[in-house]
Amino acid sequence: MHNAAPAPAARPPSAAATQAIVAFEQGDQSRAIELIEQLLGGAPAHEADQHFVSALLAFGDGDFAVAREHLHGLEIQMPEVADFVWSLAARAARATGDWAQARANWTLLLHNVPGSPLSLEAWFGIADSYYAEGSMRQAYAAYQAAISMAPYSDRAVIAWYAQARIDEAIGRYREAAQLYGTLVYRRPDDTLNSEASAHLNALIARGYASPPTFAQLLWRIDRLLGLGALDQAQREIEALKAQQNDEHGREEIIYREAQLAHHQQDYDKAAELFATLAAGKPAWARINYDRWLARCYMSADRFDEAAATYQSLAQRLGRRREGRDALFKVAWLAYNNRQPELAVQRFRQFLSAFPYGHLAGEALWYIGWNQFLLGNFSDAAQTMETLRARFPASSLVQRSLYWQGRFLFDLDHIPQAIPLWQQTVSMAPLDYYGLLASDRLEQYRGSGPLVFSDGSTRLAALLEGASKTDVGLPSALDNSLRRDEVETPEATATNAQADAGIFQWNGGTGRRALRLMVLGLHEPAARLMARLPALPGYTSARIAMARAGILHGLGAYFEAYRIVAGTFGEAIDDIPEDISVDYFRMAYPQAHDEYVALAARELGISDDLILAIMRQESNFRTDARSWANARGLMQIIPHTGEKIAAILGVEEYEPAMLLQPAVNIRFGAWYLSRLLENFYGNPVLAIASYNAGPKNVSHWLDVYGGMPTDVFVEQIPFRETRNYVRNVIGNLAVYMRLYRHGTLRVPRLVDAIYLDSLDF
Repeated sequence: MHNAAPAPAARPPSAAATQAIVAFEQGDQSRAIELIEQLLGGAPAHEADQHFVSALLAFGDGDFAVAREHLHGLEIQMPEVADFVWSLAARAARATGDWAQARANWTLLLHNVPGSPLSLEAWFGIADSYYAEGSMRQAYAAYQAAISMAPYSDRAVIAWYAQARIDEAIGRYREAAQLYGTLVYRRPDDTLNSEASAHLNALIARGYASPPTFAQLLWRIDRLLGLGALDQAQREIEALKAQQNDEHGREEIIYREAQLAHHQQDYDKAAELFATLAAGKPAWARINYDRWLARCYMSADRFDEAAATYQSLAQRLGRRREGRDALFKVAWLAYNNRQPELAVQRFRQFLSAFPYGHLAGEALWYIGWNQFLLGNFSDAAQTMETLRARFPASSLVQRSLYWQGRFLFDLDHIPQAIPLWQQTVSMAPLDYYGLLASDRLEQYRGSGPLVFSDGSTRLAALLEGASKTDVGLPSALDNSLRRDEVETPEATATNAQADAGIFQWNGGTGRRALRLMVLGLHEPAARLMARLPALPGYTSARIAMARAGILHGLGAYFEAYRIVAGTFGEAIDDIPEDISVDYFRMAYPQAHDEYVALAARELGISDDLILAIMRQESNFRTDARSWANARGLMQIIPHTGEKIAAILGVEEYEPAMLLQPAVNIRFGAWYLSRLLENFYGNPVLAIASYNAGPKNVSHWLDVYGGMPTDVFVEQIPFRETRNYVRNVIGNLAVYMRLYRHGTLRVPRLVDAIYLDSLDF
């Protein structure tokens, strides 16, 4: 076991590397490991691998002494991954209380592999070991080194707290108070916040630290509002009001009160408070308050007051970007208040003032849309044509083609509508508008040959495929799509994986990546694979696809998707056929399929729908976080996660659990299943609710329910939600086409019914 590692071969056989990557992709782990072992030197290395895996298993079972025995001397036999050996040995020593040996292993790691991805863990481990032994100054320095490497990580917060405890223990009370204050006022959501607050209050009571400043208390309230901790924010606002007599201070408190009321959806109260703040202020000083005031009026459906406020802002801000945006909202409010004639007039006024830029295209779109709402189908169709003529590169082109066809259809000009729908499909057949246009064209297949203007037959092929397997979205939850309803084609090796041999596996980086694959450490292997050099003589496109294929096989779905989207973006705007199937599988992976399939079966929903939402929410990044603090693959907000955990009986829930794929996918799938139930299985409404919340969607149904689905989606007031629905529907269409050979049918009508059974 302690023999030196065998000398590497002159060059790993590319065939073995290729076969190994393909075996990983096809789930044949044993075959993949066998092939990689051949590349790494044969049986002695295999024995070392067995010891490392046995150490991992023993560590997981809590048998740390056995783990240490298995790890002894492995860094010599497995030099490519010596840092992983030292790290696991250090963790095992730490678990048995052998802090000196743990520190020795972490020090070896830092000294011998300075660029290791485990360096941060090693610094924290060294700091913890000194802290446990009472060597406070050494611990402090080690924590500082770790914090400097990752100042915004969750682990850094623990280090700050430890540093504060050290400062307090050695009598550096001012420094301790400063660190405690960082946690208390800037990180009120952290689990250590209450402990830090207790220590800080004790230092203040003993006269070793100053009471919090007014600014610090405001920082904390702002953070609580941003996190959605509204009850706590309200308590702290009330406490601060009782202490503050200064006029400026009262204004700052009222400002937070108004924001709190807006978050609590008490829009009338919020508007009253913002109006109070704005009253008597010079024009330049009230701009921020007026913006908030207009938002409150909009949210409270007080559209005339909102429009007047935005009109005032537009006049004051002139041709500045903020003035342009305000004038656009004046026009949009007329549309949102269901005043289409006034909306047309105001959007034309906007175009007169701002004839160029992306908002000019939006204004033309809304002019056409409101003409449609007024029943002026001919004018609406002409406006869509004008939009494309003036802004041929606009993202609105495909939408305008589809709707011009719809307007002509409503005029019974079907022969003129068909070419427009053909163009819509031609641009992106599986995007939202491509799907709608395909569905319309399918109704008129008998009216003549359906070919593109360039003579291609791609549309006909698409429609022919649709006629074979039409898998529509369900109208009731118990009919939801399931993977076993349509036979899923077996996974096949892609051309990308067949190119695995083009990389330099014999170098240090390549051998290290291969060894990590053998050990099942796919995440660090993927990080290495992302920068593994290729052999000379290959095109950048071929290298990119080969790299994406290997990353996909290692479960690095986001990284693979990013490569394919950046290099082969045009290919994945079409339909998956021939070589493009490979690109599509990288861009639309069956990510974490074991967890997705389990959740889909448990909850009776479509695994394709789960994946479609996952792709839109996080692009498959397990560590994704949003501005609203939503986390993980399905972007669950911690407070929502807490409610779901209670319903599902998940004990000892912590927000950090949302970064675990198994937990995040199950929570997101559960929420999605309840939304489907709430809206009687209508997936369009469930998708909209996943983004905007069920209460908003229920309100929109009260106003727009009973409409055709395409009209309903355009009428969604939130731009983000409109785009979200379109994108998720497009994702779902690709998943069904790619893995099920099915064709998505979007429900043509939205029923104005819902259960109103979900309040978060």
